[in-house]
Amino acid sequence: MITEETYRRLYRMSDAAAPLPFDCGQICGAVCCRPEKGKETGIWLLPGEAALHEDGASMIRVKTGEDARMEELGFRFAECTAPGPEQCVRALRPIQCRSFPLWPYIDEDGALELRWNDIELGYACPLIESEAELDPTFRETIRALWERLAGEPAIRAYLRELSREAEAEETL
Repeated sequence: MITEETYRRLYRMSDAAAPLPFDCGQICGAVCCRPEKGKETGIWLLPGEAALHEDGASMIRVKTGEDARMEELGFRFAECTAPGPEQCVRALRPIQCRSFPLWPYIDEDGALELRWNDIELGYACPLIESEAELDPTFRETIRALWERLAGEPAIRAYLRELSREAEAEETL
């Protein structure tokens, strides 16, 4: 499993990485950080990543009982408890927040590539909708981050599974 210290290094490595040379939340009012009232939203923390959020300082609440299979693999479901993006502890945002709007895809030959996040989100991200030109440094940083993470067997297996599910959906 990836250690807490490794996650800290990955967080530091990607702290300054941003999809655009300015805060893209200015375009959409930070829609990805403003869940609709009454709707439960969250993300999966990767195996070992929850250790960085256990003290509550990150304004992330780790929940259990969401999906036994995922939890058995070491993933933990997390909800942001910050009232808005202004209160987010940006230095502690999870890997999936740092990577957005990209997600890692493992092709049939086992190679890692980054693709636009095509998971149904419940909101429209202007970057995804327009397939905006993303900052090359952001793409390089996020690729290096996921290359390291994909070396972890549980994470790689999960990414392979997601990739095959995405392929199946594309053929529908």
